[in-house]
Amino acid sequence: MDYEQTLADARELDHPLEALAFGVLRGLDLAGADDAAIEAVRKVLDGWFPRIGEEEGQALADVIETRLHELHERGAFDDAVKLVGRMTMIEAHIAHDALAESGIATRLRHETLPASEFPEPPSQVELWIKPRDLARGRRVLAEMAQKADETVVCPSCGETNPANFATCWSCHAALG
Repeated sequence: MDYEQTLADARELDHPLEALAFGVLRGLDLAGADDAAIEAVRKVLDGWFPRIGEEEGQALADVIETRLHELHERGAFDDAVKLVGRMTMIEAHIAHDALAESGIATRLRHETLPASEFPEPPSQVELWIKPRDLARGRRVLAEMAQKADETVVCPSCGETNPANFATCWSCHAALG
């Protein structure tokens, strides 16, 4: 994302609320939010605008710009792309480990959830990687999916295990 250009584009809009909406929606898009989520936020913003005066709108736009700048300073807009989203925490960590073993650095987003979501949290964790690793990351995940459908018999106890397991789930013997 070209952070400075996005801010410059937002500042050229006629009304501070337009700049606010532009910044929020652009940020959501760049953060990897899906189209339905962005549209839902757009509808909420459209509902607020008639009730917010120009002075309040300018103050709100200033606060949003400050928060975006703080996020930018912390590296939130570094060049990363969403590899996959809508994963459970367990799925995301398994994929993260497989990618790390392949030498691909990942970042998890939306990993922390309120305790009220336990024991069945929604599938909303996202895996982000550098753009240069995108093709290789997709291959690693495709190989994982293929192996998940295959099985291997444990040489020690004869139990059937998914092919992507390193040890038997029953006796913990190495599957080789």
